[in-house]
Amino acid sequence: MNIIKIKGLTGKPLEKVTGTENWYYSSKMICDIYEAEEMIQMGHKFEGSEMYLIRYPDGKVFQPIPKTENVYIQRPIWDNGKIVLLQVDFNQQEIAIIHVNLEDESHEYTAKLPLSSVNDCYNLNITQSPLTLYRQGSEKQFEIIWPIHERVTFTIEPRECFTHRDGEMLYFSIWDENPDYKEDVRIRKVSNGTLVDQYPGILYEMLDGNWWLL
Repeated sequence: MNIIKIKGLTGKPLEKVTGTENWYYSSKMICDIYEAEEMIQMGHKFEGSEMYLIRYPDGKVFQPIPKTENVYIQRPIWDNGKIVLLQVDFNQQEIAIIHVNLEDESHEYTAKLPLSSVNDCYNLNITQSPLTLYRQGSEKQFEIIWPIHERVTFTIEPRECFTHRDGEMLYFSIWDENPDYKEDVRIRKVSNGTLVDQYPGILYEMLDGNWWLL
């Protein structure tokens, strides 16, 4: 039996990094990124995100980014052989995309942007492929924020939700329940959000990172 001891992490302590064969993560998330932002704006302190990476089957554990007050780290994603993290540092008022080197446990900053680049952190996240920083705001605007040369904002429907990117196309799911519940897949152009196709079905991400249409 492998006994992995990570102090203070409870609840859902182990989740797979989608797209990898042997990497998992354990995290303590007391709130989402937007709630952390609101907490800080109200004058409170956010204790900081705590995340560990765990390799199967040997049980190697390391913390890629130290826990820091008022610094939020999103769940990891897999991109070109490295784990990628989205970090929002409310102390420095900065958004960062970080690649983690799993061989020597080092990390490098792929991009840094001022926090003022976005209206707020509501549904701020990263996806691939290629690696993209996006935001689906509460005002029903979808934004690509980085890469800078692809920056674009367009309007989506109230029940439309982004799932993933595939090259020059963005995939969304939209639901309706009149009279019965159903979901459709919507495909939009990265360049301007133009709707190019829509068909019934549910998109589901598999453990290897591929998407299946159900």
